[in-house]
Amino acid sequence: MDYKTDVVIVGAGIVGSAVARQLSRYELDVMVVEKKEDIGGTASRQNQGVVCATSVFSMLMYEDEHMMDPTITNLFTISNALIYPQWIADLEVKYRQIGAICVAKNQDEMDKMEVARKKGWERGDYRTRRVTKKQVYELVPQLAPGYIGGYYCPDECAIDVFDLVVAMMQNAMENGVKVLTKTKALAIDVDKETKTVRGLKTDKGYIEANYVINCCAIYADDLAKTTGYCDYRCYPRYGQTPIMDKNLPYAPTPMVRPCPGRVATGVAITPTASGNLGVGPSADNGEDKEYTATTKEGIEKVMEQARKLIPEMDLRDSVTQFTGARCCKDPSNWVIEVSHNIKGYCEAVGITQGVTAAPAIACYIQNLLENDGLQLEPKDDFQPHRKKIKRFVDMTEEERAEAIAEDPAYGTVICRCETVTEAEIVRAIHTPPYARSVDAIKRRLRAGMGRCQGGFCSSRIVEILARELKVPVETITKNEPGSEIIVDTCRK
Repeated sequence: MDYKTDVVIVGAGIVGSAVARQLSRYELDVMVVEKKEDIGGTASRQNQGVVCATSVFSMLMYEDEHMMDPTITNLFTISNALIYPQWIADLEVKYRQIGAICVAKNQDEMDKMEVARKKGWERGDYRTRRVTKKQVYELVPQLAPGYIGGYYCPDECAIDVFDLVVAMMQNAMENGVKVLTKTKALAIDVDKETKTVRGLKTDKGYIEANYVINCCAIYADDLAKTTGYCDYRCYPRYGQTPIMDKNLPYAPTPMVRPCPGRVATGVAITPTASGNLGVGPSADNGEDKEYTATTKEGIEKVMEQARKLIPEMDLRDSVTQFTGARCCKDPSNWVIEVSHNIKGYCEAVGITQGVTAAPAIACYIQNLLENDGLQLEPKDDFQPHRKKIKRFVDMTEEERAEAIAEDPAYGTVICRCETVTEAEIVRAIHTPPYARSVDAIKRRLRAGMGRCQGGFCSSRIVEILARELKVPVETITKNEPGSEIIVDTCRK
């Protein structure tokens, strides 16, 4: 099937979803193409969900200046101080302010952090301050002995990334954006004579478009090459991460991290929006963009590094482990621009902190497109608020009684660990962006994210999906095609 639109966004991760939401404010036809069965991309599904309030900790990684272009650095400041609070309020996304502390074990590390702090202050980032040894241990009493001080930012936030991506895309769809999942972008169609974008070739048909925006993360170079112009290489950095249980006695209040190294920020201990602890990630460069396996050695190494911060950390308290494939780029800089070679081609490439910068990147891309000649007429009827599924676990007793009276399915708890009801699952199936797999339900409602990891609720969710979609249970997948959960039914 062929389509026609004004703008097509390739990739429904956090950056692509943010761009879709921002462009949905205008009288445009916008379409999003995502090769996976659900939105969320790759890196956006597999991270600890921290909205960085300061760029100082990132500056510690880089001895040179090319990565810390003031324009890019300001994206952090603008996003957090001006844009993010309004987006979170409009979309009703779950988050909590946790703060973050970067601790030093010697004077060299303190000096290194002071240099980064001064660079941050020169660029208008005043959120990070130096703290003494006494203050460090007051902030994190569980911290291992031997640290002499640190730098603290009280404004760092933990956010539910799954909820954020779904909220942005849901709001975009409610404002007219079309989303094609299970659709792989094959090539950007370029008029060779005029060097102008004509559209996008996919495995599900042709999309005629005036603009193509490349938000493909680690796959961005593959799509860029089809234009004939690509001067960079994308590769994955694998991050193995144990997720710990809730309410652990040694859980810190702020995010705790060591002084970063040259390649990565180091293993951190992060309180999440849901109340779990995220530990990690590791940082191992690779070439296989589809690799997401965890290893015994890798997880043990992460925990070993974590125990240098908080000695009581115990892998037995982990409820699950995963590996995320973060986007890295060679040369290692962010590129957010409209192409100088191909009219109508735009890309956001090498974004290493998309959770933090996505709303600002979306606004920045809107400005780039407008300056490039795209007509942006605001919609009279743009609706900034999404229609959020009311979470049973967050309701008061009075609200629960009202919900059950309105829909008795609210009285049936399917996931006991996270208190997810049948009514919520049904609504997720029928609310855009529509959940069509067990993992899609998991991302929207946390069903299966508790201590039992879906041991009790998965079979019930399969039944509900099959019933609501009116398909055989054998066709319901965990995520992608080939991950069908039920092979056949037992018949007498």
